[in-house]
Amino acid sequence: MIAIGAGVAEKEFRLVNALVSNQATCSVTFIDISTELLNQARATFAAESNVSLRAPVLADIAASDFLIDASSTETNTDTLKIFTLFGVLPGLVSNAPLAAITNALNPGDLFLLSFNLIPEPSTPSSAPPSLERLATFYDSPAARAWLQEILREVGLDPATANWHVTAEARPNDLKAAATVTAQITTQTPTQIAWYAKQVSLPANHQIEVFRSHRHTSKSAADLVQALGLELVDWQVSPSGEEGVALTRLPA
Repeated sequence: MIAIGAGVAEKEFRLVNALVSNQATCSVTFIDISTELLNQARATFAAESNVSLRAPVLADIAASDFLIDASSTETNTDTLKIFTLFGVLPGLVSNAPLAAITNALNPGDLFLLSFNLIPEPSTPSSAPPSLERLATFYDSPAARAWLQEILREVGLDPATANWHVTAEARPNDLKAAATVTAQITTQTPTQIAWYAKQVSLPANHQIEVFRSHRHTSKSAADLVQALGLELVDWQVSPSGEEGVALTRLPA
């Protein structure tokens, strides 16, 4: 299994635990942009002694070569590969990382990916009915507090920025039905730090600090088809806000 954007790898752990319980022999490679998260992912798997943890890969999924180190570790063509991408797709800029993962699959390999969902439109030509509700939720005090904490982590004082939250249908190659964004505009010249990089921002500079592509079951299936994958199974969480697609590269 190659867990991309693994985070703390809780979902991946449940998946591998189920596989091991059914007599599967598993190895796992974690890929993430953060060394801290890679360490946390390995710590999550510490209780599972029947899994081989390969060397983690520190990489940015936005880079075109983010899979090179992970893919080169597997030389047995008879081994089934399972790629996972949980909680990452909603924030992607394009489907390029998904295409890279698809290109790394052998026929029969599996790719599990999760989607943030909205209800289906009432008619094919109508806009999704809950965009205003989504925008209102992300513009709430609770959501703002969460986003402001992210800004503080990079050294930006939220009090020195103006906020704007939108939810709209936005054409994109991820086939999303709608996209929620939160943007800030700096009031004064500001310097931020992001993964050891210092960035100077002028006054009146607009920054997108949050993005959530939202899908319906149909638009998720459309994306899977556009990637050339077969949709094997589709599960939706009890809240209706997350869907997980089990896909396979056809023979």
